[in-house]
Amino acid sequence: MDMISPEIVSFPTTSPANVGTDFNHHMAQFDGYLPGDFSFMPAHSAPRIVGMVEGGVDWLNLEFDSPNNGDLQAQYQAASIQSAYPQPQMSNGLEEAMQTRAHQGISAQLMPIRGQDSKGPNTKSLEAQAAAQQWPFDHTRNPESQKCRLPPLRDILQGTVLSNEPDNGAIIKSLIQLMSSPYLPEMEHSLDVNMMSAMELLKNSLELYFTEFHAVLPLVHVPTFQMTKVPTVTLAAMACIGAMYSDDQQGTEQSWSLSEICIQMIAYLGNGDSTNFYNSPYLIANCLHQIYSLGSGNRRLYQNADCSRGILVGCLRGMGLLKARVSAEVEKEDLKQTMSNDNMGAGWLRWKDQEQEKRIAWSSFEYDCSLCTLTAKRGAVDLPELPHLLPCAEPLWDAPSPQAWAALYARLSPIARGASTAKMLRNLLAGKGVPEDLPAWSKRLCAQSIGRLLWDIKQLDIMATTEYLKLPSLAAAQRQTKSTLLQGLNALTESMYALSSTAELIHYNADEAMDLVVHVFRTAASHSKQPDPSLLSAKRRLAAILVKNPHKARNLAWHAAQIIAVANEYLVSAPCEIMRVFMGYIFILAFGKFGSPPLSEPNFTSFPVRLDLSNRIDGQRTAIATWIENGGPWGIGAVHSIYNPGSLEAISEEARAMLRKMRFWGLARKFSRILESFEFEGD
Repeated sequence: MDMISPEIVSFPTTSPANVGTDFNHHMAQFDGYLPGDFSFMPAHSAPRIVGMVEGGVDWLNLEFDSPNNGDLQAQYQAASIQSAYPQPQMSNGLEEAMQTRAHQGISAQLMPIRGQDSKGPNTKSLEAQAAAQQWPFDHTRNPESQKCRLPPLRDILQGTVLSNEPDNGAIIKSLIQLMSSPYLPEMEHSLDVNMMSAMELLKNSLELYFTEFHAVLPLVHVPTFQMTKVPTVTLAAMACIGAMYSDDQQGTEQSWSLSEICIQMIAYLGNGDSTNFYNSPYLIANCLHQIYSLGSGNRRLYQNADCSRGILVGCLRGMGLLKARVSAEVEKEDLKQTMSNDNMGAGWLRWKDQEQEKRIAWSSFEYDCSLCTLTAKRGAVDLPELPHLLPCAEPLWDAPSPQAWAALYARLSPIARGASTAKMLRNLLAGKGVPEDLPAWSKRLCAQSIGRLLWDIKQLDIMATTEYLKLPSLAAAQRQTKSTLLQGLNALTESMYALSSTAELIHYNADEAMDLVVHVFRTAASHSKQPDPSLLSAKRRLAAILVKNPHKARNLAWHAAQIIAVANEYLVSAPCEIMRVFMGYIFILAFGKFGSPPLSEPNFTSFPVRLDLSNRIDGQRTAIATWIENGGPWGIGAVHSIYNPGSLEAISEEARAMLRKMRFWGLARKFSRILESFEFEGD
């Protein structure tokens, strides 16, 4: 039986801490590898549908109404102020632990850094490194500081953020006052009521961030997190995501205000002092705010995220966190050793700094992959420049004290402490299986890397078609490579025990099926006054594809239903989860409308098969295999059978109900409106 693996692209947003343990979905009896002669672009593919985009759809630029709806004006003023803030004092122990990093001239953790004399030894080391820098385009971790004088940050925030507040709210004014300093002040009872309210708003937003979003992307080191020790620009980025998860309308408005504050602070700090581009807290703020922008539903923020991605990637290259490697690097010396109580704390902080920098790079790569998925454009990060070690297991990252960390570190395997990226990918593609102690986030990142390779191969396949370069040998040469990559993804899928991404996107594109599904739904949502001639052609082409290979169509429908099943069990409120759920549902709807044969077809049983049930249920695995082979009635969710009147409308309503659970992200509302606009009657 020609089955297709359920995890083909990536795991962009599922919680790395929970996805491997919350489910127990076993795929052992589904030999789902793609045939070796599989081609993304069939040799005899039909002519392209007019209006379709080669390689995918840019969902972020899809608009239904005024593109300025909800936008807030961003104004940047170029004049000048001192950007250098006086750094607060740090404890002797932490100061000693960070002494080496301070002499490198960067902030390597979410803690304040000791100030340095500009004429100290760090200046000499910078001069020595500059002298050794022979290639003018090489990045360096210790760039020369370029400062310019800008207006006071408070003036900029008051002139831009407050101008968009209908009542110039007192709480927002107080919030601006708090955020205008590099660090929050220590809590004082003498603070006025508005200042206390602003501080309470910030605290509540940060609590929501840790409760709702942190597990999706564990960038921040929770055990050492202290509000007054974290730069305010980082707090603003975390808080704007956290406030978005608030259940009341005021929380949503506060999220917009915090986002505007954050975007101004990011621009201000980068323009005022170029060394901020090489500061870990600044990069965390940059990465988190771009993720917020991606799911905000705001066109201006989409564009800002796309533009800012280049800055983020360039800064990571400047810090050496992303760097091209000629060959696999020798892994750093293992820290596993007996440590006394005196140096245990310093060792913990030193390890935390290194791990956090690594996580910043990997998080930015995942954001890059998400933007690539949502815009159908290639990512900015090259695979050879990714960190040579994967993130550690979450229990180690979350260890609450130096003693707990040291005890865990000594007992964990090197793979759990951070596996070699190149070695892990080589073993996966060689069919050696997935180690049991490989962390869930590391599995997700391996899948992202393989997905990026498949994306590149697909572009080669497109360019090899007769519409472009007419290179049939190019597609043929990649068949074995594609088969190997897909088998590696299949191994990752089985190790995860659950489906947690937009399954089969690569497969869908193979026969243009998903491209056509997307085209049909997007065109239906465009509300154009003139009928689109490509819509009817796309519907006919889609129906022909689904009917021509019914086994494959049913297989894809089952995988799409499993995406929905996983979301029902464990819904992650993040931008790419929205994309996954939407893609799963629109394929189910397209399959129900264009791919389901008439009820009179022979071999139909009287009992419909539920496609969104787990294979853990007795008899479900056999029932699905039989249905894929023979066909028959099927159902999903509350819809007992696809042949019941109003079944497609009911599935669409369930899809919109699922998206409403992620209403905090504006992107979910856009996809809901696409579903609302689709007509299930007629052609």
